[in-house]
Amino acid sequence: KQWYQRRVAITAGGVVVCIKCSGSHRDLGVHISKVRSLELDVKAWTDDMVSVFHRIGNRRANEYFEKTLDTATHPRPPPDSDMKLRESFIEEKYTRGSWSAVITSPVEELNRQLMEVVQTDQLHKTLALLMSGADVKHIDHKFDPSRRTPYLMALACGQKAQAQLLLLNDADPVLPQENNEPTDSDIQIDLEGVLEKKGPTAMQSYKKRKCVLSGKILKYYDDHDCYKNEIDMHKLIDVELGESEQPGKGADFK
Repeated sequence: KQWYQRRVAITAGGVVVCIKCSGSHRDLGVHISKVRSLELDVKAWTDDMVSVFHRIGNRRANEYFEKTLDTATHPRPPPDSDMKLRESFIEEKYTRGSWSAVITSPVEELNRQLMEVVQTDQLHKTLALLMSGADVKHIDHKFDPSRRTPYLMALACGQKAQAQLLLLNDADPVLPQENNEPTDSDIQIDLEGVLEKKGPTAMQSYKKRKCVLSGKILKYYDDHDCYKNEIDMHKLIDVELGESEQPGKGADFK
């Protein structure tokens, strides 16, 4: 119980720190560290919040934040270190990201990867993408014509812990406003409709899955409209287009 009382959590990163370091984390600002007490902030510890810490935790978080840390030249502050040393180390680690395993892809690629990973239980990958600059509020109309943010995509795929982590990193839980409806030039989708996928046996009927034909890529989704995979059109033998059962809702693909 003494250990429990003397530690607080940094919710945005899914890590637990000692009470002495928590003051330095608070000084960084809530845009970097959101501090919660393990004992006092009882209402903050929902099942989804606890799941975030179980799936990330200090070890996995440090695989990102301390990837290139050389403890010979930058030793971690010992328990009896003074406040100035703690503040210096914490600022280097969390504000400047001096030892972080930053993913150096273009932001468009980071956003695409974020939309994919929030459909899984790989929260440490989501954390790395967010810390590397992925936009938590981004809407990729080409990837997901339903105009879902990463948060809404995570919820649609049943990944509640992912959704909680995104909220902790400033995701917007509100649906996009209708007046932000993208124009045709923003979406750049050639065809959107339904892919007819045959069942596992000859006796079973076709299953219909949402799909998008954009450029030379055919993307298809599962029963919950979560992105499943994509096919290069060059690898397809034939694509048949039929009339949609719902007027104005695109085409049926076979």
